[in-house]
Amino acid sequence: MSAYHYRRRRGGSLLAAALFVAVFLAIAFVLNAAGDAPALAAPASAPAAAEDLRALLPAGAGDGVPHPDPHPAPRRPAAQTAPGLTIVKESGWRDGRGRTTEAGGTASFTVRLATQPDHFVLVQFPSSDPGEGDAKVIWYITDHTGNRTVKHPHIVFKPTNYEVSDAPTGLVRNWNQATRVTVTGQDDTGDDGNVDYTVTVRAECSIVRNSNPEVRHNCGYGSVASVILPFTNADDDPGEVSPSPAPSPAPQTAGPSFGAASIDDQSWTENAAITALTLPEATGGSGSLTYTLSPDLPDGVSRDAANHRLTGAPTASQTRTQYTWTATDANDATAQLQFHITVAPDPSPSFAAGVPEQQWVQNVPITSFYLPEASGGSGSPTYTLSPALPGGVSRNAATRLVAGTPTAAMARTKYTWTATDTEGRTATAQFHIAVAATGIIVSKSWGSGRGPTSEDGGAATFTVRLSAMPAPNAIVSISSGDNTEGSVAPSQINFLETAEDSPDGSVSAWNSPYTVTVTGLDDDAVDGAVNYAVTLSAACESLTPNCGYASVPSVTIGMTNADNDVAEISVAPDPAPNSPPAI
Repeated sequence: MSAYHYRRRRGGSLLAAALFVAVFLAIAFVLNAAGDAPALAAPASAPAAAEDLRALLPAGAGDGVPHPDPHPAPRRPAAQTAPGLTIVKESGWRDGRGRTTEAGGTASFTVRLATQPDHFVLVQFPSSDPGEGDAKVIWYITDHTGNRTVKHPHIVFKPTNYEVSDAPTGLVRNWNQATRVTVTGQDDTGDDGNVDYTVTVRAECSIVRNSNPEVRHNCGYGSVASVILPFTNADDDPGEVSPSPAPSPAPQTAGPSFGAASIDDQSWTENAAITALTLPEATGGSGSLTYTLSPDLPDGVSRDAANHRLTGAPTASQTRTQYTWTATDANDATAQLQFHITVAPDPSPSFAAGVPEQQWVQNVPITSFYLPEASGGSGSPTYTLSPALPGGVSRNAATRLVAGTPTAAMARTKYTWTATDTEGRTATAQFHIAVAATGIIVSKSWGSGRGPTSEDGGAATFTVRLSAMPAPNAIVSISSGDNTEGSVAPSQINFLETAEDSPDGSVSAWNSPYTVTVTGLDDDAVDGAVNYAVTLSAACESLTPNCGYASVPSVTIGMTNADNDVAEISVAPDPAPNSPPAI
């Protein structure tokens, strides 16, 4: 074709082209006036353009018909924002349009749900002209085949309390996780100039994996309006040109650049403070530069917007994830750096089991036990137990076995068992030890003072029990210090861990009071009130010498036996009057 014919064909459609440009600028002006802000939320009702794209939706999508739902739906607070799509433009945007090129130039945006859904939500982003631009989520993963790139044509957003295993096949994200969608320019061989197209971001209720029948559950997003994003794909095919010299291009300001700067991949550890990282600043570009980092940093790590410094301690592990650090100038020109962050699980030692509460008895051998062994951590851990164990009880440093016989009573005391690895990281387990004192407890029926008995058979009573459980039984013998003044019954009590029947009734549970009676005995002597004592002594049977009561001090009770005898008085007769004195 001659240059003349080329110019004639282009000139013949000049008016149409002018009209197209005018309409395009008017639409762009309206879009900008409507708020070309970074965040776009879908309106409550779908625009006409969205209605025109209904043919692209799968059958039954967004029908809003409720179906039986085997998954409990999370309740949305009444004051929460209405359902919608939250979209944030990232790199490759200028004058309100995403700019791609046939050379593979990209533009990106992130999308998430504005509110927690009632079920799984499928978000798709088809292009109106796949031959000019293709929208995908590009994901970098590491598996048994190594590092590889996966491109997803949609995202499945799930409620927070839903399991990923129930979700449809594909990329599954929490509803509030902003996920980047990359729109890549597609090449063709035609000289078609710069071509405008759109990407429609739309949501519909998804089908649960392996559900039967395959129904779309009511997710709360079935009728949410789609969001239409405008794009332009720049042509890279040379056309026939006029022999007239091309006009000089208008001078343009260079976009921002990070120059030779780079960001090293970061390897962090769960629950450990990171080494502070300052992200580089870009130079050049028009006006002030703004910076964004996506996706969100791990929980526990934050970025200071003023100095671009990352600090903190990640609170959860994270697989190797790519991050993009973007500088954007006043003309929406961008510069980007990519790096990866990996958060390894916390390697600190830990105890899989705790230590039971310990209830011991003075002078009774304890039931030996092993303190738990720690797992994880670096190297072989060292162990400490604090405070010191009661006297008579020890811990084997090699086997962690605790054994022995406590020699003294001790109130309930907290103990801490600590494992420390070679890096100084620790794990602790806490428990309590109490040692009950062994002894004979007496309660007198007469209160204080000496117990009253009498030679007329008057009696006094008191009760006896043990202060702590024996192992398994203890014998208390009772005796009178003067068998001519008072007798005791019974003379022996067998205290057991639990009560049992006995022919003579002298068996009792260790903590049940047993009544002892002391009866006064009569004699013929006029001896007045006589003091005597009743003694209680504890001992162990020969078969159970370690009952805990072998060396318990005896208890002595003072008694007084009142006399009932009266001294006889003899009166001599008066001598006869005038009788001579006796010689």
